[in-house]
Amino acid sequence: MIVFCSYSTPGGYSYKAVRPIALAKVMNIAKMMKSEFSEDRSLSGIGGVETGYDAAEFILLGSNTVQVTKLNTILTLLF
Repeated sequence: MIVFCSYSTPGGYSYKAVRPIALAKVMNIAKMMKSEFSEDRSLSGIGGVETGYDAAEFILLGSNTVQVTKLNTILTLLF
């Protein structure tokens, strides 16, 4: 059980374990969006992003934006 700020949740895929899955999904969705929609759509890459290299992978596979690790932001604000 993961406990953070007195909240708990069952563990799941995160960080390095989820990144390959997220990258594959981004690639597939980006291809679908390109073939079926106009270019005014945006795709955000989310999942296992911690470094600039990780973000670049998402951008190269079709993401317009990338969400970075939320836990790092939360910990920075708390401490």
